[in-house]
Amino acid sequence: MSEFWLWAFFCQIFFLTSLVFFLFRRLPSPSLFEIRLHALREEIRIDTDRLEGKLRVEVQEAARLNRQELLGALAHFQQTLLAQSSDVARTQNEQIDSFRTQLSTFQQILSQSLQDVGVTLAEQGLSLRGALDHALKSHAESASTDQQRVAQSLNQR
Repeated sequence: MSEFWLWAFFCQIFFLTSLVFFLFRRLPSPSLFEIRLHALREEIRIDTDRLEGKLRVEVQEAARLNRQELLGALAHFQQTLLAQSSDVARTQNEQIDSFRTQLSTFQQILSQSLQDVGVTLAEQGLSLRGALDHALKSHAESASTDQQRVAQSLNQR
């Protein structure tokens, strides 16, 4: 049992020595603490500046890429708009050419129809004139015959 007490005695001495050492250990002076605090603040400031610089570069790069993407989209939109307006102009020109062709054809048909109607009217006028001349001659002959009869009848009376 004496070993047990010996070990207990050594443990107590070790515990007390450690306690005294930790209690009386020299605390850092306020100036050393302030120096360390200042050094930490300076490191934090340097790290913050470095991070701000990196962030600024990344934001600038993202903005540049975004502008390039927008310029590409606008260029594509401009090309699409130009192609569509060209298609519209081409379609309108084709429609105008088609209308011009139809109008020219219609004008020729109307001109030919007018000439045909003129010829037909002239022919009808000539045949009507011939018929009227014939009717007038017949009427004149009939009137002459009637006049001669009336004259003969008057002469007989």
